Amino acid sequence: MNGLTFLDPGTLRHRIVIEQSSEIGDGLGGAVQSWTEWRTVWAHIEPIRADMRERASQTDEWVTHRIHIRQPLELTSDMRFRKGV
Repeated sequence: MNGLTFLDPGTLRHRIVIEQSSEIGDGLGGAVQSWTEWRTVWAHIEPIRADMRERASQTDEWVTHRIHIRQPLELTSDMRFRKGV
């Protein structure tokens, strides 16, 4: 087996933007984080796990997803996915 996984192209229904982080100097010795569009791709988004916790009378909720894209891209830890506006 060559390590490739079959991905049905019909499941790539979500248009997502991959953004890359960069720091811009604020003129006072600090920096402001900025995000710029790197690439736009079609993706399949699959929810994996959801959790909710209550702390200090506030509710924290989050969902973990798995994102499948067709292209093999060199993604790094200073990138993020954005869906929608």
